[in-house]
Amino acid sequence: MIEFKNVNKIYQTPDGEPFPAVKDISLTINEGEFATILGPSGCGKSTSLKMLAGFERPSSGEVLIDGSPIEEPNSKRAVVFQDNNALFEWKTVKENVMFGPLACGKKEVEAEEIAKKNLALVGLLDHSEQYPTQLSGGMQQRVLIARALANNPDILLMDEPFGALDALTKTLLQEKLLEIWEESDVTIYFITHDVEEAVFLGQSIHVMTAHPGSIKQSWENNLSYPRDLELRESEEFRNLKNEVLEAIYEESVTASQQKFAQTI
Repeated sequence: MIEFKNVNKIYQTPDGEPFPAVKDISLTINEGEFATILGPSGCGKSTSLKMLAGFERPSSGEVLIDGSPIEEPNSKRAVVFQDNNALFEWKTVKENVMFGPLACGKKEVEAEEIAKKNLALVGLLDHSEQYPTQLSGGMQQRVLIARALANNPDILLMDEPFGALDALTKTLLQEKLLEIWEESDVTIYFITHDVEEAVFLGQSIHVMTAHPGSIKQSWENNLSYPRDLELRESEEFRNLKNEVLEAIYEESVTASQQKFAQTI
């Protein structure tokens, strides 16, 4: 279980002034849950993910996993970023996915079997000997997911992983990600700017306020799984999407006003 308890994160600006990134976040995500996080640009979504990953420490409050504070990065919390540059261009697809298990002490034969299993899971086993630059953007993103899954994580942290993809590729990868999640016990913390994506994927949906970010509103999403294109056309889906859109629109207006005020 993931818990944010009254979490604040304050950075220092170049001139030494305090800059609050997130303010008083309190949030609970249950084991095995698919949680989607929405908020305007600059509200601290990625900061919250970095604290979960162990890349950052809160200035105050606690970020807990099963009741224990997060002290440092851990292979049981895997991160998938939007940027495909995270792939090693000089390694094959299979070697990219083998990297984590090898780094955790697995023997090469075992690491190769793990890589093949996870590449098959994302539909890329036939491309295992290619290099990342030979793949499309959507295929590269699937390699990143396979690499993240290779260490059998308990938690998958995803920072706008499909944000740069075209609409059709994004839809296909959303459905593939749901298949993977439903077949595993992994908990997913998924950051997105896309309201429809958040509603389509999430068991729970959380909207953050404009900077400094806190949790404005949360929804339990009772739409049934498996989810498909037909679901997106349902009245229940549209109603929930409109509720979430209204909440984030208000915060996006506030964020725009903040940016405008900084320029005058």
